[in-house]
Amino acid sequence: MRRRAFLALGLAGAATIALVPVQAANAAGGWYHPFNTPARYNDQNPFGLYDSETYKTPPHKHRGSDFFHEGDGIVRAVRSGTVVYVGSDIASTQLGNAVAIQHDTHWSLYAHFVDGTTRVTNGQQVTAGTALGRMGETGVAYGVHLHIEIGTGSWDPSRSWSVLVDPYPLIGNAGSSGPALDNSEDAMAYPIKVNQHLFLISPGFIKHFNDVAGAELARNITVNPDEWITLTSAQFLTQLDAFGVPRAVVDVNNGKVQDPSTGTFVAGGMWSWARAAFEDTKKIRAKLGA
Repeated sequence: MRRRAFLALGLAGAATIALVPVQAANAAGGWYHPFNTPARYNDQNPFGLYDSETYKTPPHKHRGSDFFHEGDGIVRAVRSGTVVYVGSDIASTQLGNAVAIQHDTHWSLYAHFVDGTTRVTNGQQVTAGTALGRMGETGVAYGVHLHIEIGTGSWDPSRSWSVLVDPYPLIGNAGSSGPALDNSEDAMAYPIKVNQHLFLISPGFIKHFNDVAGAELARNITVNPDEWITLTSAQFLTQLDAFGVPRAVVDVNNGKVQDPSTGTFVAGGMWSWARAAFEDTKKIRAKLGA
């Protein structure tokens, strides 16, 4: 499996951070690991760290722990409770897409989810292991990861330093809860609904569906639980950029994708870098008489 590392901005500029393997153990005190398999803990950006460059607007200490997952990337509730916040305006939007859960004596906050992947709603009851969303880098983040905070008492968006506790001792080596939500080969395929049109997108690939049965089949293969990710047109275009799919090959308003062989936009069409490159090669060979 390809290994990736966090990027963090330190006093001397950007630097690659070493990732410490986390070993799964039995859950203690009702706390669970935030992923279905052991994630990697960023020990160079621990709870309480103050870095004048990274945490300068406003100056503050690191309020939580950071993890990177090399599996399905689905963030899970670390304890049972009630969802008390779903949004992106915490810490002046610096935490990006986030979810907060009120537990019995504590609360937990999960940040930087990929746009459109949040799977819970405010007021929802969850158990340890409930899928919350996919780790990302929305807000202010130096690489794809989960930022998680844990505090005592009742949830308060101000997240006062006096109530915060270090998450790592509670969840870093805790047992995992919940199965993988994606097959490894499909972990980067997303079924998306935009303007009532259905698409499947993955790196360098986009497919539009004009057949609902085919769309449902593709969705069921790539996602469990079976849910469409609903995005606005603007969010969808951002996802195209993130997956390396040119905006010019997708007609978002009419639900069409450019056919590389003809250059025309087709309902139910498919475009990929590989297919486009193949068609270009065919054209070059035809011109050369090969």
